[in-house]
Amino acid sequence: MVGSRRSVSVWIVVAAAAVLAIGGYELANSSTFRLPALRSEHAQRGKEIPPDMPVVVAEHGKTFHAAGCQFIHDKANLRTVPAGEAEQEGYAPCVRCLKKYVDAGGSAQADGGSR
Repeated sequence: MVGSRRSVSVWIVVAAAAVLAIGGYELANSSTFRLPALRSEHAQRGKEIPPDMPVVVAEHGKTFHAAGCQFIHDKANLRTVPAGEAEQEGYAPCVRCLKKYVDAGGSAQADGGSR
């Protein structure tokens, strides 16, 4: 009787460990911890952009800009958001007005995806 209780306890511990391992794997691969695919397959991720820096995005655009950038398209549908939020939405920094933050390495897409 004692042996069967021990056997059941061992199986419960093994099952709990398996559930935790699978859950940890799924959590690590969830989109919560990854940046989304960029809106443009030719865009480059920014480097060391202050996440709270205000930037301007167009609703259907692919890049975010510093306020007053002459290369902003669709000026009728602009909104100002923090740079961190713009990156989470898949926008990439403008290579003209935010060139100091564009990764000079040229890796267009680290994650290989596109929208």
